[in-house]
Amino acid sequence: MEDFKFDPVKVKVWGELACFTRPDMKVERVSYQVMTPSAARGILSSIFWKPEFDWVIQKIQVLNPIRHISIRRNEVKSKISPGSVKQWMKKKDHDHYYADKDRTQRNTLALRDVSYIIEANVRLKKHAKNEHPAKYRK
Repeated sequence: MEDFKFDPVKVKVWGELACFTRPDMKVERVSYQVMTPSAARGILSSIFWKPEFDWVIQKIQVLNPIRHISIRRNEVKSKISPGSVKQWMKKKDHDHYYADKDRTQRNTLALRDVSYIIEANVRLKKHAKNEHPAKYRK
């Protein structure tokens, strides 16, 4: 574990629904029971991102009990190629795409009423050698 000069930044995040999809369960999505470190990095980066540093997740504290919810939804099975879309845009008469002919039902096992405290530090990148981590803690 790295030794940081400062205490970690603490950010509370919460929401009605969350899904941290397991890679082995992409079709019928099943969430990990707790937010993943990569999801925590993504959240922190969406709040405050600079090219000079990376977020290093120290701890993810779970505040609410882990509760699941099953969600069933309709998805389209296939993708339309960009070439087809370009042709459709050029032509006035074209074959229409009807999603109901290519639909399938999928299930998601998501988390509900989540709340976490993310603790993280800033790790400066090599190209930011003249920077100081305290600069990003205001």
